[in-house]
Amino acid sequence: MAHTLIVGGAGGIGSVTVKRLLSDGHSVTVVDALPMEAADERLEPIRQEFGDVPYVQADITSRESVEQTLAAIPEFDQVVVSAAVVKEQPFLEIDHDDFQLHMNVNVYGSFNVGQAVAKIFVERGVEGRIVFFSSWVQDYPWPDITAYSVSKAAVKQLVKQMARELAAHGIRINAIAPGIVDSGMARYSLDHDPKYAARVNGRIPLGDLQQPSDIAAGVAYLLSADAQAITGTVLLVDGGLSLFKFEAPGAE
Repeated sequence: MAHTLIVGGAGGIGSVTVKRLLSDGHSVTVVDALPMEAADERLEPIRQEFGDVPYVQADITSRESVEQTLAAIPEFDQVVVSAAVVKEQPFLEIDHDDFQLHMNVNVYGSFNVGQAVAKIFVERGVEGRIVFFSSWVQDYPWPDITAYSVSKAAVKQLVKQMARELAAHGIRINAIAPGIVDSGMARYSLDHDPKYAARVNGRIPLGDLQQPSDIAAGVAYLLSADAQAITGTVLLVDGGLSLFKFEAPGAE
């Protein structure tokens, strides 16, 4: 039975991924930056259904925190890195500190976890898997999220570099790239920002926002035996959003 660490597993998409992997028979440990009490509140419904789900608080922007966390967790062979930050700002208004935050969490945090985990896999001779979270905007500019888009483009290249260099050790490195998910900031913006809602309306070829369960299903596939021959791949789960329907209502 695979033991999977889910970094960012107390978040909206992360917690649904935890539930999906538990349903698939994985044992799971959740790693997140949330204080224990807040994380326990989010994970309690999952624990009621599946039993104990260990939780470890960690700061992925700190290499020391990452290494201490990994050292304290029993053997694992799969890691999902879903932790990220996103903040909407027009390009001319981007604050330097906010841009740096995106780089620290989304890029440096992913690198921190990825390298530390890979070293453990190589040392233990584990042909493990790591799944990062990228985004459809890694390749397609979307207004007001330059810092996020740049950070996710960097994650995409990190995946390819890691996959190329770690294949000799049997380690598979891939990413899931969600579109606009009915969760978190996207849901909030749709409910509270008419400009954002108009921009999204009609843009998704399959019609609907992606659900957290859609993303969790993609992660489950990349961790499954069916994905044994896949490495260096970014799996788009975006409802066709990256195809861009420019004729859509509200198109700019």
